Amino acid sequence: KDTTIVDFDNLSGVSINPSTSVCIGNSTQLSASGGITYTWSPAAGLSSTSISNPIANPAVTTTYSVLVTYATAHNDTCSQMLTTTVHVYTPSSFPLTATTNKDTISQGQSTIIHAITDTTLTVQWSPATGLSNSNSFNPTASPTVTTTYTVTITDSSGCPKKAFVTIYVISMKCNPDDVFVPNTFTPNGDGKNDILYVRSNSVSEIYFAVYNRWGEMVFETNDIHTGWDGIYKGELANPDVFAWYLTAKCYNGDEMKKKGNVTLIR
Repeated sequence: KDTTIVDFDNLSGVSINPSTSVCIGNSTQLSASGGITYTWSPAAGLSSTSISNPIANPAVTTTYSVLVTYATAHNDTCSQMLTTTVHVYTPSSFPLTATTNKDTISQGQSTIIHAITDTTLTVQWSPATGLSNSNSFNPTASPTVTTTYTVTITDSSGCPKKAFVTIYVISMKCNPDDVFVPNTFTPNGDGKNDILYVRSNSVSEIYFAVYNRWGEMVFETNDIHTGWDGIYKGELANPDVFAWYLTAKCYNGDEMKKKGNVTLIR
């Protein structure tokens, strides 16, 4: 008479991590053990379906199953199906907006920033530098440089929600070093360094002109947001070294003058 021995002892050695929770957009690591091979499903949101510890990043709450194949003490091959659930929470349903009384200030000045949300929540501003109170709904902001402040609220599920506001700080000094004109630009249409701009947060008015080697003016503007695209008289200017001249009026009323060269590269 033949006898078949079925060994269930190894079942206790097959395991899976308990269910877990994440905020939407975050990930968690699943973990099964005790097997020779692992087959996870569904595949959506998993870094791999055939390893013991895939990373799960589901968009919605998902129950993952893993078929674990293992060997018994008698070298029999058995399989066991295990499951675990990743609960996905969305950020707070409370509205959140960050605003400011003034988005542009001079160095040494202040403004008030506001977190507009449910007042039963706790708010946290960062960075705390330049703020009168980083946990206030309406702190006074006195940044010394242009700063983007982030306000965060957290709901009962532990998921944060963020909003942002930028305070631009204008230097009251009239320092030529605070006005920058690149020494090269590449107007080749690739979207990178295609336009020659005057760059500064310290001036209120400018006059900017560019000349070729024969002294012909190829470009001029009074608008700091307007730059030269490398076109002269409707045609692409040849690669060359051009001279530029700049006069600027600072926010404190002082004026400055600068000049230099720029190389056009195609």
